Amino acid sequence: MPTSLDYDLSQKNKKILDFIEDATSHADEIQKNVLAEILSHNANVEYLQRHGLNGHTDSETFKKLLPIISYEDIKHDINRIANGDTSPILTSNPISNFLTSSGTSGGERKLMPATEEELERRYFLYSLLMPIFSQFVPDLEKGTLNLLITDTSVREAVMKILKLDENLANFIEFECSKNSWQGIITRLWPNTKYVDVIVTGAMSQYIPTLEYYSNGLPLVCTMYASSECYFGVNLNPLCKPCQVSYTLIPTMCYYEFLPVNRSNDPLNEKEKQELVDLVDVKLGQEYELVVTTYAGLYRYKVGDVLKVTGFKNKAPQFSFVCRKNVVLSIESDKTDEVELQNAMKNAMTHLVPFDADVAEYTSYADTTTIPGHYCLSTKSSFG
Repeated sequence: MPTSLDYDLSQKNKKILDFIEDATSHADEIQKNVLAEILSHNANVEYLQRHGLNGHTDSETFKKLLPIISYEDIKHDINRIANGDTSPILTSNPISNFLTSSGTSGGERKLMPATEEELERRYFLYSLLMPIFSQFVPDLEKGTLNLLITDTSVREAVMKILKLDENLANFIEFECSKNSWQGIITRLWPNTKYVDVIVTGAMSQYIPTLEYYSNGLPLVCTMYASSECYFGVNLNPLCKPCQVSYTLIPTMCYYEFLPVNRSNDPLNEKEKQELVDLVDVKLGQEYELVVTTYAGLYRYKVGDVLKVTGFKNKAPQFSFVCRKNVVLSIESDKTDEVELQNAMKNAMTHLVPFDADVAEYTSYADTTTIPGHYCLSTKSSFG
């Protein structure tokens, strides 16, 4: 029987879903406001003054004066902040912490500045996920301590009634001692509804392994995020991994897109340099993502290549294609993540007669011999 708590949760979910509907319907207007808000709030920071913006908040002046940059272009500024300089270098808000990127720059991990305000914005994107899921998977009604219950005394009281369950322990030991761990997730947790994972880009190589352990449960990619900023959510979370597409939320940052063409028909010089706004991208086109964030990144190339797969109202939806700079290159040729993955898929078919599979792989370009060649190091599994 529905309770007042169920009603409140339903109302909260509806409010968030209404927000997504409204934000995607007014993406162009919101994006203009986001840029103006960022530039107005940070009008006196050193970086914007250095480029002569002088308090302008319109997109035309912004695009004319501010260069498109990568990490190396602001590495000195970030190092100043990391070394204790508290002056407003990139943003007027104090930098509260740094997020470490998984990418590399000159052999080092990137340090991405973050502010308390930016962290709150990221938490907000997380809050969009469960209302989206509630449309596809029912919220549990019994048996769990809701995360909304944060009172320490309440949580401690519940913990006191938890005790060792010998039968459950024996059951877990029995299942884990079997020769095969196929379907181990559903064997141990039969009520599991999905597995929250990242299976786009280079992570797609782990899909067969995840399916083996999960017994065919949906592999869900919930959101698109990076250390630079959080960007969007998957509005169809139960889709197949190959169909994952993210709707970029217009309030998170100011987006621009640099057209990319990985085919044999290259873009002309004008197209290569002409960035387009969020609402102006074209269906089926690939772009490199460029962002201006509340935490002090301006026209910053994230390094991700995205492909437009559709639209939610006026907001485009993107699939992740690959990292821009993650390529193998010996001479003038370039082999990116997508091509490498396709090569591995084709190669793996030769292992079928031997009842073997590739668990994971890595690669590098070997130029110690003439001609140079690509090397793939794999970890295989049998039977």
